[in-house]
Amino acid sequence: MEMVKIIHVVILLLFVVTIGFVGFTEFTRDEPEKDIRSEILNVSYADVTKISIINGLSGDSSDIKDGKEITNLINCVSGFPFTEMEEQKDRNGYLYAIDFYEGGQRISTITIVGDGIVQINGVYYNSNTTQIERCVTDVFESGK
Repeated sequence: MEMVKIIHVVILLLFVVTIGFVGFTEFTRDEPEKDIRSEILNVSYADVTKISIINGLSGDSSDIKDGKEITNLINCVSGFPFTEMEEQKDRNGYLYAIDFYEGGQRISTITIVGDGIVQINGVYYNSNTTQIERCVTDVFESGK
């Protein structure tokens, strides 16, 4: 009988330690990188009626109104992971500035700064890739 009580206490102790360990690791774990891929533009495809792109190197601009091109650009840009940067200081210059419009109202802005840095609606992110430039370049050239 005494042995059964000891086994029950040991099992209860193991259970409590396991729950405590799991809880401890949950609270001490670093916050995961904020992946905003799904909410990158905070717009739906149906809302965007025009995209205005400015090439920061040449000053050329292009307006995209074709629904297929709009969807392609949003899909391409939204396909990359973005991590919010700790340092939010302004940077000089940019490769592309992209404004998304619904009717005549701007609803979202992305600025591709370069070197994997992107500003989305005023917040800087690392994109961990320079391929995002290719998405914009392709659409920009088609809109000229």
